[in-house]
Amino acid sequence: MPSQVKKNKNPAANANPDITERKKIEEALFASEEKYRGLIETIPDIIWETDKNGLYNYISPKITDILGYEPYDLLDKPLFFIMPQEEAEKIGGIFREKAI
Repeated sequence: MPSQVKKNKNPAANANPDITERKKIEEALFASEEKYRGLIETIPDIIWETDKNGLYNYISPKITDILGYEPYDLLDKPLFFIMPQEEAEKIGGIFREKAI
């Protein structure tokens, strides 16, 4: 039984993905990123993220208002960089317990 689907004889036409659908997905992703970036940057608290080594890879701009640091000053610094030594040891122990 022959196939009812006609194939374009131009291989490039068959390999070309649907650009319109991809563009819609990219626009939706961008809108979502903007929404959450706006939310994080206006929350009246510090939002931060570290990598698996405990180094800051994101710090919200609110850190400037609360602690006087610019976010870029702390990127790639250890999580406990701005804490007093005693507090860093206490919290560090809790983090190590949770990581196990």
